[in-house]
Amino acid sequence: MATVVPASEYRANLRRWHERVARGEEIVVTDNGEPVVQVISAEAEALLVRLEREGLLRRSRGRRPSAEIVSVHAAGDSASAVSADRDR
Repeated sequence: MATVVPASEYRANLRRWHERVARGEEIVVTDNGEPVVQVISAEAEALLVRLEREGLLRRSRGRRPSAEIVSVHAAGDSASAVSADRDR
């Protein structure tokens, strides 16, 4: 999970934030509460690119508007559905 930090704090303590990223932490920089930049280590980015190229990973292309998300409601409770699936 990424650490969220306002842009003003990020700018004021740039070296400290970059040291944390170098240790593997991800930082999301916000402007007026909205995420604008995600900072990850170059090593982590290289790994993500390699995994994506090998077909082992597909990165998110952004959030879909909630109107595009389809909800499906199953009959009964989830525990019964899981139990029935295990019995197959």
